[in-house]
Amino acid sequence: CIPVRGYFHWTLVDSFEWAEGWTLRFGLIELDPETQERKPRRSAYLYRDICKANAITPGIIDEYVPELRPVLLPG
Repeated sequence: CIPVRGYFHWTLVDSFEWAEGWTLRFGLIELDPETQERKPRRSAYLYRDICKANAITPGIIDEYVPELRPVLLPG
């Protein structure tokens, strides 16, 4: 396991950026500004799994970024 001591995500839900409008989308939850419908992104589930495990486990790596397993867990 890779212990996680802290994490800060900029925003929970997509937000309006004054310089960019709605073009930048980086919330854990996708927001449709027209309908206000919200849908969790894959990153929201990743964040949930890391919080539940209080670590980045081999299982989390295998599920979300298997191509990084050799880098994150060498040997």
